[in-house]
Amino acid sequence: MEMCEAIQGRHPISFHYENEKKGKRTVHAYAFGKTRANHDAIRAYLKHGVSYSKDEPPWRLYRLDRMRNVRVHKKTFRKRPYHGDKSLRIRC
Repeated sequence: MEMCEAIQGRHPISFHYENEKKGKRTVHAYAFGKTRANHDAIRAYLKHGVSYSKDEPPWRLYRLDRMRNVRVHKKTFRKRPYHGDKSLRIRC
């Protein structure tokens, strides 16, 4: 399933993220597009997974080139308020 289909269908996405805070995450994705540095990325709400600080907001930007073993779930999630994104040129 394509990322836009997962977002439009409100399907949770699980993946292993490769950055300084490596680990598995499950997110509710709300937007897909390009970052200011021209990387493909999603804006998503972290539901489960790696978080080293309780102070970090659950809304995160995840670059697709750092995502491994991506799995789109069949179940759906209930939408929460989302107010756009200034750091992402949104495609869907």
